[in-house]
Amino acid sequence: MKIFVLISGGMDSATALAMAVKKVGAKNVVTVFINYGQKAKKEVEYSKKLADYYNVKFCTYDLSEVFKNSTCALIENSGKELNTGSFLDQQQSSKGNWISSYVPFRNGLILSAAASLAGNLFPNTDIEIFYGAHKDDLLANGYYADCTEEFIDAMDIAVNKGTYGKIHIKAPLKDMTKDDIVKQGIALKVPFEITWSCYTDEEKPCGKCASCILREEGFSKNGIKDPAVL
Repeated sequence: MKIFVLISGGMDSATALAMAVKKVGAKNVVTVFINYGQKAKKEVEYSKKLADYYNVKFCTYDLSEVFKNSTCALIENSGKELNTGSFLDQQQSSKGNWISSYVPFRNGLILSAAASLAGNLFPNTDIEIFYGAHKDDLLANGYYADCTEEFIDAMDIAVNKGTYGKIHIKAPLKDMTKDDIVKQGIALKVPFEITWSCYTDEEKPCGKCASCILREEGFSKNGIKDPAVL
């Protein structure tokens, strides 16, 4: 069996990668970085560092053309400023609208592309695709619609049916909060010092975006400092 890990350079996908390597060994793991036109260009840099650290194959896939007209603040060409504050604060102030970091159906497209890539690289092979949706994404009815358990289950069914039962979608972190992920990562000796979670592309993490805030909470609840910002 092969495991394809959708990697973003962040702590969630790094932990999922460590879990995949532990499960099937590095030679059976492939990492896939998706360029969707995101502002944070550091994501690919840190993704490659993680792939090198674990000695696994690293692939890139360019889907930026699909998202070039997006008005999401994460997209480089959107012209929109990213809202600061926690996910919950942003959701409460959005008045029922999408929060500024939601890219419409991004994960649906990414998972579909990964399934196609996996099937072409390893035809007639049992494959699991790991992606880093976690419990914090599912709170308050989901900050991101394409991270909910219903979405994960539906995509798994569709991808599995469309690949003759060979490929499955897995979200190994779906029952974990960010502090659970930190705890699991520490147990697996994940190199959190070479991960990047910030939505910006500054020299240092901004500390103000929702992703930075959630990351800091994860380490704080474990009583340790983030090794990436020591």
